[in-house]
Amino acid sequence: VPRLHIPSQSLTRIEFLLVGIALLSVDLVNWYKRLKCTVPCQGEFLDITTYGRRRSGLSCGSAVFRYQVDGVSYQQASLEKRFWLGFLDSPFLKKYTAGECYTIYLNPNTPRHFALSRRPRFGILSVCGVALLAAFLRS
Repeated sequence: VPRLHIPSQSLTRIEFLLVGIALLSVDLVNWYKRLKCTVPCQGEFLDITTYGRRRSGLSCGSAVFRYQVDGVSYQQASLEKRFWLGFLDSPFLKKYTAGECYTIYLNPNTPRHFALSRRPRFGILSVCGVALLAAFLRS
């Protein structure tokens, strides 16, 4: 079986490129989904949903809202994901109070998709992706 010899320096550059593109694309896809959320609607903030360890390490989560569209009730997590250290409060709990109503923005074609704001927001994944792509270009 022939062996392919790839110098380790080239492999590192390729890894930076691939991981950078992957991280950046996650936020770009989410941003594209949020662009479609244009219809304002009142929703009741319920809680957060978390992915990862809640008390230690890095946590990721979304705000969960209840709202109605054309007589159909929805209880969904927002498209926005935020990262925070597990021993700190969620940024959603700092901004929203359970049981209170807030304006959210729905996708008119897919009402289960909603955004918390119309403003574009790029998170830590984009920052890491851009940093890795910059490292790729510099090497």
